[in-house]
Amino acid sequence: NNNNNNNNNNVDEETVAKEIKALMSQLCESFYHKNWQVGTGGGISIRTGNGTPSSPYRIFTTPSGIQKEDMISEDVIELDEHQNVVHCPNGQQMSSMTNLWFIVYKLRPSTACVLHTHSMYAQLATMLDATETSHELHLTHLEMIKGVGNHAYDDKLIVPIINNQRSESLLGPDLERVLVQYPKCNAVLVRRHGVYVWGDSWEQAKTQLECFDYLFESAVRMKSMGVDCGVVPVHGQEQDQKKMKIHHHENVEQKTDKKKDDEVAIKQCSKKRSLEEMENGHAESTTPYSNGNRNGSGNGNSSDKK
Repeated sequence: NNNNNNNNNNVDEETVAKEIKALMSQLCESFYHKNWQVGTGGGISIRTGNGTPSSPYRIFTTPSGIQKEDMISEDVIELDEHQNVVHCPNGQQMSSMTNLWFIVYKLRPSTACVLHTHSMYAQLATMLDATETSHELHLTHLEMIKGVGNHAYDDKLIVPIINNQRSESLLGPDLERVLVQYPKCNAVLVRRHGVYVWGDSWEQAKTQLECFDYLFESAVRMKSMGVDCGVVPVHGQEQDQKKMKIHHHENVEQKTDKKKDDEVAIKQCSKKRSLEEMENGHAESTTPYSNGNRNGSGNGNSSDKK
């Protein structure tokens, strides 16, 4: 029975591996037609398993220098969690970005897919600052911000930007630094180069990549219109002011209610104290032979009547 179970597990894993490889070739072709992975640029990595002895991580990656529109499932390279090659098709070479996949997998443990594109708008978005010294792209009050994860429409989305290097593998230290520095981010722009995006599934990664690219295009087009994508618009400022007024009004009401409660408590306490004092005074006035005086004269001296 155990042998049968192991055989079934192996069959299931191999089925999953074939499906993953086929999916990667389809995604590459799709991204090529979007002009995101042209000229052999860009790459994809997908991770399966959960890191346990019974289900170790299997990392699949696109090879180096391959025409993305012509890539087939048999071209995909497989690695283990320690970056050891499990399977590399004849004639294929490891991509120079392989170490970057593992940096993302290490620092974002739930990640199952990392996508890298050379999108035109991702590249241009890194140059919106004419000095090219900015290390962040700020966006706010854009509907598609909702689609990148961890953000709402009126939040400020900050996408870190790292400088390009002569070789993709040299991006590692900067990528690691910004992943630690920006815990909410799930994308990193590379100046004059492209973008890396990841997700907890290939579907999530793809969705977020599409939303990010839409936002990058919005940023570039807004710049040409003289609009800063990182500044809260006038109507947004009015909404923020309304929120502040509502918040202030609620605080005032809470303070007023508390003040009223305190006043009631003080009145009740004063009333109780007055009642106690009255009761004590009444008790003293009705006590017989007060101060040792039978007739209540209060001075302790009495004269006998004759």
